[in-house]
Amino acid sequence: MKIIFLEFAFRLISIINRRLSIIVKKSSSDESDIEMILIPENFTKLNFNLPRNYKLRYFCEEDLFDFYMLMTKINMGFCPLSFWKNYILPGGFFVVEDINKNKLIGAGFAAIHPESMDNEVGTLEWLACHPDYGGGGIGSLISTKISERLIEEGFKKIRLTTQIHRKKAISMYEKLGWHVQR
Repeated sequence: MKIIFLEFAFRLISIINRRLSIIVKKSSSDESDIEMILIPENFTKLNFNLPRNYKLRYFCEEDLFDFYMLMTKINMGFCPLSFWKNYILPGGFFVVEDINKNKLIGAGFAAIHPESMDNEVGTLEWLACHPDYGGGGIGSLISTKISERLIEEGFKKIRLTTQIHRKKAISMYEKLGWHVQR
């Protein structure tokens, strides 16, 4: 019941944010989606250590509200976890927490692609980093962990979708061995 109520509230907030951004014309950037592919043999692990006051861990139910707050903060849209819970890999949902502030500052998960006919396609989904913590390697660390988890699961087809204007994210994915699907 808790997840349904939270999803309703945050879906409503997401719709309002989207409408307001259209009215205010917040962004003129190209929001076209692009697909990126990772061939397991091309994966390059990025070694990065978080500062002492940050902690990489698995998502737990108590993180639900903070996860939706993070998505709202970065205006990423609504992530329906009640849908995704059927596809997220065990041990595949990572979060980074600022321990001093007891705050989620990054999140993302490894999943079976929902449209995969025989569960043969893995996907990196909903990678998010709090803007106040940008440039600290949080996205790189979570992306590395998710990519490793998808490879560990044995997927030969691994994909993600992002927007063409997210140049820093695309560059980070390329350093890990991802490439834009043409």
